[in-house]
Amino acid sequence: MRKNVKQYVLFCMILFVSIPVCAQYGARKANYYYKNRWKENIFVSAGFGGMAAMSSYNLKAGVGQMLNPYFNVSAGSYINPFWAWRAGLDGWRVSEAGISPEKQITSFVDLRADLMCNLVNAFGGFDGGHLHLVDVFVYAGPYLNFAGGVNPGVTCGGLIKFNVSKYLAIDIDGRLSRQRNMTYGQYDRFYMAATVGVSYVFGGRRF
Repeated sequence: MRKNVKQYVLFCMILFVSIPVCAQYGARKANYYYKNRWKENIFVSAGFGGMAAMSSYNLKAGVGQMLNPYFNVSAGSYINPFWAWRAGLDGWRVSEAGISPEKQITSFVDLRADLMCNLVNAFGGFDGGHLHLVDVFVYAGPYLNFAGGVNPGVTCGGLIKFNVSKYLAIDIDGRLSRQRNMTYGQYDRFYMAATVGVSYVFGGRRF
């Protein structure tokens, strides 16, 4: 278990390091600098999908035991062509198989913050305001889980945006989370989640 925790923390550290490297590479390649005002490029988003607790008991119980409804809502800002941030809520419920055959269902809410990097602009270069048909983001950040107490965790994932216009996008979001259960401190668990949703930018995206 400790080995798994160390591997996950190392993975998140590598992702955090790679994000600024990608952004700096893109800035040099694009040779473009954009000064964002605080009221520009603010967005809200919402999505619905499913999540699963990746425990050994769940894996043995099958897919039907693992899948649960899941939602997320977020608000954030595109800082520049390469960076964005968002904060939000997600949750609904999670089911986990135990030693007994009964299905254990727990309702929960997560409060999270994500730092995001646009890989399309970072590696392809930013061309001064052209909105891509598709943008791909990677992100990572901390979160707090509220289910029988306050449980800290870290999360990372990827986001694909299909840009309908400079105002509206269709989002496909997938994340992997690692959570420490503070009630039973010896337990760390992996959770996977995926949603389909929409996002809206007030005033329209400027890059």
